[in-house]
Amino acid sequence: MADNEWTADLSTDGGVPVSPTASRDAPHETQLKPLGTLTRAKFALVRGFLWGWARLFSLGGLYQLGVVFGTCEWLCDYKRRRRVRQRVDEIFADRNDAPPAGRVVRRQFIRSRCDKLLYLVFDKIPKDKILARLEFRGEPDVKRALAKGRGAAVVMAHFGPHHLAFLLTALLGYRMIGVRDRKEGSLRRYVQEQLEKSFPEYRAVRWFYVDDYPRELFRSLREGYVLSSALDVSPTRGGNASTTTVRIFGKEQAFRDGTMRLAARRGAPVMQAYIVARPNYRFQLSVTPPLIDGAPGEVDEDVITAAMQQYADNVERHARRHPCHLSRF
Repeated sequence: MADNEWTADLSTDGGVPVSPTASRDAPHETQLKPLGTLTRAKFALVRGFLWGWARLFSLGGLYQLGVVFGTCEWLCDYKRRRRVRQRVDEIFADRNDAPPAGRVVRRQFIRSRCDKLLYLVFDKIPKDKILARLEFRGEPDVKRALAKGRGAAVVMAHFGPHHLAFLLTALLGYRMIGVRDRKEGSLRRYVQEQLEKSFPEYRAVRWFYVDDYPRELFRSLREGYVLSSALDVSPTRGGNASTTTVRIFGKEQAFRDGTMRLAARRGAPVMQAYIVARPNYRFQLSVTPPLIDGAPGEVDEDVITAAMQQYADNVERHARRHPCHLSRF
């Protein structure tokens, strides 16, 4: 399944972020191809087993099942183990405070597997039980940003269960904008269907596709919605995507800046968020004060460049504090 289904994949046209394939006159189909019966049966069987396990042994027992599966994967999947190890070495290159790489790799396998098990049965868990396991830091900054009446943007990175951060924020009552991929995987589409059946807050999410014209995004921001996306996405996907080159982990890298440009043009404050997965399915969601917080209108390139570099610096610090939260390698 695609890791960046709600990543705003936008390029620029006259300073306003738009998709390279967007058309003002030719709207796209909004429905994806239905999932096959066999695919649904397979996912339902796995979900049934996992939920039965959670009912018998609690969410803590489900977490321990993830620990077992993750450890087995760590022992068997030497190719992935090598890729994660290489990524960890990149994060801590030329630093003396690097933790033991082998321990980080094993924890990454476990953390990733535990998160996936929870994602599969998330819709079956009562909302109050979910939110009781969440610590939300920085919520006053979000409320102050939305009080300005221009909406807000929250940018993330592919570290930790960022897909759960979006869902948890929606369950807290924030009106969310999601940007999804037309080629997203079957599992994610299946789980999203189940989430919509269980949570009215998730049904209220406004979804856009990466190749839609962003006029409706502007309108949603004006109505007080929160646009959430990850910026650390390869610029090669999408062709003409607008990017800013930043320095991160000791090297230069191009990150997509469409979401930041769109929000800044609208005057919506742009904040950065992280999610940390703790044992036994407890989560810490943190939001920073705004990286950009100005009036609507044309955006100075220096402002975008500085905000993107601050974003990259924050990602670097977060990755070194929580290296087992690697999601891409």
